Amino acid sequence: MAAAKSPQKTALIYDRITPVSPERYGKHSIELGKDFRFAAGLDAVPALGEEFAALSRFCPVVFAGPEDAPLPHAMLGVKRGQNLFIGPNGGWAGPYIPAFLRRYPFISAPSRKTGGMILCVDDAFAGLNKNGRGQALYNRDGSPSKLLSDVAKFIGNFDASLAATQSFVKRLQAFDLLEPMSIRIRDGEGDVTGEIGGMYGVAPARLEALSDEARGELEATGDVQRCKLHIQSLKHLERKAPKRPVAAKQ
Repeated sequence: MAAAKSPQKTALIYDRITPVSPERYGKHSIELGKDFRFAAGLDAVPALGEEFAALSRFCPVVFAGPEDAPLPHAMLGVKRGQNLFIGPNGGWAGPYIPAFLRRYPFISAPSRKTGGMILCVDDAFAGLNKNGRGQALYNRDGSPSKLLSDVAKFIGNFDASLAATQSFVKRLQAFDLLEPMSIRIRDGEGDVTGEIGGMYGVAPARLEALSDEARGELEATGDVQRCKLHIQSLKHLERKAPKRPVAAKQ
């Protein structure tokens, strides 16, 4: 499974990732609204381990990506390019907004000069302006505004959580807990109309068969609870919705 995206996009949704600096954006403001149409073509987005509890309440959480380094993803639709959680006016129709989407239009990227991570913004974002709409990115003295400081903190926390999530996946792989999975797509009549593959899930039998020592290690890191939330979230694949495809785990 891979989220659908435009070939021109970076990190699924960004057009022009640009470093944030007072030289470039000292006179800019940004208007952050609640329009999520930029994510309308995403059938899945990366998920952080700490989000499993919130996400599992309304959507399936699966593992997808390279076989040697898959990442948790929140499934937002069962058709390529289908996001069922974008409302008619672009608002978010789910009870929780994934952090991957909440960080837009900001993101971090490696600095060409230092090699460290620096704060960037999508320069194509419509809310970025010089007309004073929204909140300023910098104060008059060139220092970061409270908004920009808060954004930098959020992005830093996001990156740290992503690294922790990658470590979580490595532990699952070390204990051989992930197995390939696919989803059969059924219409309202129950007939199979397609299949989504390229995903992984925690094997419940393998989780239950862990030794006491291994289970204790994974419980200490919260991994067992995350695995259970992931498994519970798969029940959403069997939810029947009128006029929408119904997915059933194979």
